[in-house]
Amino acid sequence: MADPQHMLELAQRLREGSLARDWDALARASRELTVLLAPLSADQARLPAERQALRALQQAHQQAHAQCNAAAEELQRALEELRAHKDGWMAYAAHGEMNESTT
Repeated sequence: MADPQHMLELAQRLREGSLARDWDALARASRELTVLLAPLSADQARLPAERQALRALQQAHQQAHAQCNAAAEELQRALEELRAHKDGWMAYAAHGEMNESTT
């Protein structure tokens, strides 16, 4: 079984990475989580400290996953907004280029 302290530290890194929107840190923690949990089986007997650490890790992972999904949705909305106003941005850029060439 994985070390409960290691699981709690990983849970903390997941929480911190998601709050900071540090996608690189979340990717590293996610890879580490995969390696950590791969040898575990669902029916494996665990000590109370291991169960508690595993629950904390699962909760942190769910929160990080939700944060990533929310950020992806936010990015999607921003891209849709840019696409919707593309003609206006193009006209604005062209107008700015014309003003620069006359000065």
